[in-house]
Amino acid sequence: MKFLMNVGVVGCGYVGLSTTVAIADKNEVYLFDIDKNKIKLLNENHIPFAEMDLERDYNKYKTNILIEKKRERFIKNCDIFVLAISTDLDSKIGALNTIGIESWIREISIQKAPDSFLIVIRSTIPIGFTDRMISNYNCNKIVYWPEFLREGNAYYDIKNPTRVVIGGTRKNTSILINLLYGEEQRNIPIHYVTSKEAEAIKLFSNSYLAMRVAFFNELDAFAEKNNMDVRHIIEGVCDDSRIGQFYNNPSFGYGGYCLPKDTRQLATILGSEGVLINAVVSSNEKRKKDIAQRIIKLGNRIGVYRLQMKKNSDNIRGAAIVDVIKELTSSGVHVNVYEPILNKEPELLSGVFLCNNLRELADDSDIIISNRMYDELIPYSNKVYTRDIFFRD
Repeated sequence: MKFLMNVGVVGCGYVGLSTTVAIADKNEVYLFDIDKNKIKLLNENHIPFAEMDLERDYNKYKTNILIEKKRERFIKNCDIFVLAISTDLDSKIGALNTIGIESWIREISIQKAPDSFLIVIRSTIPIGFTDRMISNYNCNKIVYWPEFLREGNAYYDIKNPTRVVIGGTRKNTSILINLLYGEEQRNIPIHYVTSKEAEAIKLFSNSYLAMRVAFFNELDAFAEKNNMDVRHIIEGVCDDSRIGQFYNNPSFGYGGYCLPKDTRQLATILGSEGVLINAVVSSNEKRKKDIAQRIIKLGNRIGVYRLQMKKNSDNIRGAAIVDVIKELTSSGVHVNVYEPILNKEPELLSGVFLCNNLRELADDSDIIISNRMYDELIPYSNKVYTRDIFFRD
């Protein structure tokens, strides 16, 4: 089989691995990651996170996926580089840490001949970052392809996108888009925009979703305080087709990898002009503190069932319930936690008591709190406190 091009993906998290496997359907892909544990799992035919369809297709197309251990050889072998490196928020400055992305761009531009390669950034980046990299490294072939992938459904979303946004020209990206979507791209809205516009689309899209979460959480808080049925209010509001029945289920606050950092980054960019976005960030922080204060009034020994950001995800980092727990423990509340996957991120919580199963959690707790309702909790429903009205994410 003759492959169309030498593609390399840097990073095997949700975005990078989903992109890798989607390309590997029709083309050979080089994969690089510095995380030895992730590479070990991949070599053992397992992916580093929970996503059934992705693991199935990883094993189906793994002969087309070449895991490269040497950075220099990886750069030498590839002509198209897809950078899917984590850009965590630096809380001190309220901006994304792009050092890792820039390091790769610098090294590729040094090792490869000018105009002999294409760099495709998939990581979340500040507005103006791509143009700055083009200027700093005198390379016109850097484009931004933002991802709009849901945790737990990232592979499905890349295979079935609602839209594709490309910050760059058709000339630079047409080969990659053709490889991923082929004839199907005729049915996919593809937005060819400038890199700045693509960066803005990414940050404003996630900030809008965060705004909806914050809006319905404030609605929920008002209804709970005034002894009203929040479900009735939400359904009445959302039956307006202009509003719609989506992203309207109350929670302990928005969390995860994307919404918190993207809203904070956008708030930093907008500064004092970003009145609404800054208010969304403040609303979410207030929600978590208010939820903690509400819980404190319900019992002295609090049980916490699961820490996942959302169902079908193994992501704990960034979960709103983790911040709620920190509020509880700082107030001197006894907190029990049942979370089977906590051993993956043991440093996230301190001052809590870990339970081996749900029965142990229920027996030693006055109340059980859960960001989302699970079938396993139904027998203990008289003890459960959740704001999950619709039993979905």
